[in-house]
Amino acid sequence: MRYYKFCFLIVTILSCSLDTDKKIDQGDNTLKIYVNEDDWQKEFKLSNFASEIEYVVLNSPNTLISSIEDIKVFDNHIFIQDKLTPRILIYDENNGELLSRIEKQGQGPGEYSNINFFDIHRPSKTVHILDMSTGKIFIYGFDGTFKEDISARIVCRDFGVNEDGSYLFYSPDELNEFNGELLKPGLLHLSSNRDSLNNILVVGKEGYYPLLGSGRSLIAENSRFYLVPNYTDTVYTINGDVIEEKLYFDYRHKMNEEALFNPYYDLSNAGFPILKLKPFVTSEYLAYSFIFKGKALSLFYDRKKGSVSTYQLLNNSLNDTPFILNGVTTVEGDRYVGIIDEVLIESFKTVLLMEGSERINKTKIQEIIDAYEQSINPVLAIATLR
Repeated sequence: MRYYKFCFLIVTILSCSLDTDKKIDQGDNTLKIYVNEDDWQKEFKLSNFASEIEYVVLNSPNTLISSIEDIKVFDNHIFIQDKLTPRILIYDENNGELLSRIEKQGQGPGEYSNINFFDIHRPSKTVHILDMSTGKIFIYGFDGTFKEDISARIVCRDFGVNEDGSYLFYSPDELNEFNGELLKPGLLHLSSNRDSLNNILVVGKEGYYPLLGSGRSLIAENSRFYLVPNYTDTVYTINGDVIEEKLYFDYRHKMNEEALFNPYYDLSNAGFPILKLKPFVTSEYLAYSFIFKGKALSLFYDRKKGSVSTYQLLNNSLNDTPFILNGVTTVEGDRYVGIIDEVLIESFKTVLLMEGSERINKTKIQEIIDAYEQSINPVLAIATLR
């Protein structure tokens, strides 16, 4: 067994290719994509959508990253949200050196209680942190200096800032109130002047159960966001406060809605596709993993070719070194950032000893292991997308 197959089994990234047909419903701007989830292949090549891989070691003496909750990459800066310590660490993308940090937990001016989500406002080069416990958005410069805070008493499962300074909140199972008005669950838009909060997409309903926490759902790509919800088989393209396009993935097996209401529903062998884990979206590609009949499978949609593939294993056909689809695409949508953490480092050590390991790039794998052990921080594997 090749090492990269072993690694991808660990993180349940999968693959398969299908015949596809598509049609556009001009009535509501929906592109329907037919998917036969019963027909999946074993492998999908990374070279189908990426051209090269580089590795960035996060060099930050005396700063240990326990685990990465979220990553953003913009303007040669890498923004890391620490999972256990509420802070944002900002690195130089070129050399991995720590440039600054946002570590302002407290109860004083300019201090947040927690970091639920964060995003980058590119025009002003600022970091926006949503802290639901205080009902505020805190804004900081790339150098870590506090700028201002904004009232936002909104309960949500994901958050993003548009280029015009307005905000998106994905709240599929909560009612929110603004100026005495109750807003149904869905995608909420807070205007740049903060005087209006509107539901621009009603999706989900109060009382839905958050499947496995649902994960990230709002994916930024250049000036747009893509909403990849777990409560529907549709992916939405959002430009500001406008739904530009809907991509409806028409599976053969339809979801049983009981899974959305019953927290005890057995998903281990569900006879229908469920969840959209680790989604990534660019102007040309859309991909995510899902669970079907006890298997973790992945879906890859090529917009240019109009084709969809489903697969179980990702074959790193570029350089025979580990690459895991467990991260994010860059804000510009031209690169994918994978995370090589402590768990994967241990799996890489195991793979080096496995039968058939002579077919892998042992030298490069050992370099990654050594780099991790010297910094004791995750190593980022950044793939350039075609």
